[in-house]
Amino acid sequence: MSPEKVPWYRVAFGPLYKAIYPHRTDEAAEREVTFVLSRIPLATGSRVLDLACGNGRHLRALVRRGHHAIGLDLSLELLHSAARRGFRRLVRGDMRHLPFGECVFAAVFSFFTSFGYFESVEEDVAVLKEVQRVLDQRGTFFLDFLNADAVGDTLVPRSERTLGHKQIIEERRIEGNRVLKHVRVVGPTGEIFLDYEESVRLYRLEDIRKLLATAGLEFMEAFGSFDGHPVGQGTRLVVFARKP
Repeated sequence: MSPEKVPWYRVAFGPLYKAIYPHRTDEAAEREVTFVLSRIPLATGSRVLDLACGNGRHLRALVRRGHHAIGLDLSLELLHSAARRGFRRLVRGDMRHLPFGECVFAAVFSFFTSFGYFESVEEDVAVLKEVQRVLDQRGTFFLDFLNADAVGDTLVPRSERTLGHKQIIEERRIEGNRVLKHVRVVGPTGEIFLDYEESVRLYRLEDIRKLLATAGLEFMEAFGSFDGHPVGQGTRLVVFARKP
């Protein structure tokens, strides 16, 4: 009997993650949170959840605006990084089974493509049902996702870059309704420090709207960027929904 394959998201968000993606900065997070909060009537001091919070980039921006922000992530490495930055309201958990009671958050935020990771659509719906469960009545859900069409138009099949004495090799392709990225970090003598294949399901706005409805969430509005571009005119799909 062969050993069970470890899901890619349990491998990717480890010690090398921040070095591989250095462009994901606090400054960008500040701009993104500013845009999101401009669309949500959120009272100062609201209890909010940063879903898949990583090392706390968006948590920092939410706390700076006076909110009672809690971060949840599956990666111990990134949670430890967030803790070293001074965050204390951190929880390790799986977004399909949120370790919170019902109706406890005024808003739930999902930044930077933390959705579509799982093998089945049903698991993605389970995430949204959990979001619906933990939201207060009329609570808001924000989802920051890929623009599926832009991914197909701008996909770079292969790239290489240097990280200290290591090489990062990324190979990308689209298979069916998923975008795949094979990431390898190789040392100077060929030793492999990291090797995994990222896999994200590509949803378009009409798909997201159906998933939200299935989970009991009401679609509000969507944009194509954090600058307020219409859907299809930016590289992102940023969606606002609420609990009816």
